[in-house]
Amino acid sequence: MSLVGFLLPASGDFLTESYEPAETLKFILNHGAVTYKWGPMPAFILAPVYAPILVFGKLSGNLTRLGIYYPYGFRNPQRQIGTLLLAARLVTLLIGAASIFHLTRSLQKLTRTVLIPAISVILCLATSVVFIEPMADTKPDGLMAAFLIFALSYYARIVIPGPSLKSVPAHSCPKQPELREK
Repeated sequence: MSLVGFLLPASGDFLTESYEPAETLKFILNHGAVTYKWGPMPAFILAPVYAPILVFGKLSGNLTRLGIYYPYGFRNPQRQIGTLLLAARLVTLLIGAASIFHLTRSLQKLTRTVLIPAISVILCLATSVVFIEPMADTKPDGLMAAFLIFALSYYARIVIPGPSLKSVPAHSCPKQPELREK
């Protein structure tokens, strides 16, 4: 959680290789025609998050005409860009936490117990920084990991009902012609 506010306020996200909020602002100003190497997914998710902040800046007079170059039209760019980055990090963290919760609930339905899936998910997260650290920054890897966890939890929910033991031989094995002894 301490990574969410790390190095803020700032004129850019220096936590990792991220070009937020500049890339999303360019995406908004060019009506989706400009995307960076990660594609438009982060911009689709973060643009609605940035919108109320930008509207508030416009109404309070701290945002002139939105531009694509630094200071992007902000009167106090360090503080205002820091606010956008904080909002983006919080949204990424919330999406990540929701995906982990959804996976835990899916595993609880699969195992029909509460404690075992919760402990196993906590142990997996505690020993794998690869999934935790990106969920606190604006690089698209955090969103990618969160959606990967969502996909895994939905896969578990698909597998849970599964075929019954009685129907497995009938549906999984094609009918073989009977061999008759001569």
